[in-house]
Formats: sequence, C-alpha cells, structure tokens
Amino acid sequence: MSNSELLIITPHHTGIIVADLETAMDAYIENFGYGFFQFEVNERNATLSESSASFSVRIGMGQLGLNLIELIQPVTGTTLYSQHLAQEG
Repeated sequence: MSNSELLIITPHHTGIIVADLETAMDAYIENFGYGFFQFEVNERNATLSESSASFSVRIGMGQLGLNLIELIQPVTGTTLYSQHLAQEG
C-alpha cells in the first residue's frame, strides 16, 4: 500500500463523548499537546436529531498535526450524545 493510499484511510477526525469537557481537554493538552477551541451548540443555533426541544452541548475541537479530535459534552436536555453517555458511560 502506498503512502497516498494510507493517507486516504487514516482517520483524521474522531469524536468522543465526555462527561467533563474541561477535564478531557486538559488531559489531551497535557498528554499529547493538542490545542483546542470551544463552542456551544443549542436549540437556538443548531438542530440535532432526536433532541429535546431545549438542549445544550459543549464541544472542544482539538488539532495535532492533521488529526482532529472533537470532544462532546452534553450539558442539558436530551440528545443522542446524552443518551449514549447515559447508556455507555
């Protein structure tokens, strides 16, 4: 397999649902050197499948080289993220 073929199948964006965004970001910064920016998604600025009428999700996007990591913290309401966290931990 050539390097260009490996680049195509190498994951570049990974999403992880977390209970505490700040703690998770701090761990990725300390252990791997990621840099992050944060934003909040709620019913006023986004639509999420199967979400309650009111919800809030905090997201930290981190980058290290070509790799992106998306840390997702459900804050209020019901979303697929909050359901997954409740079921899987």
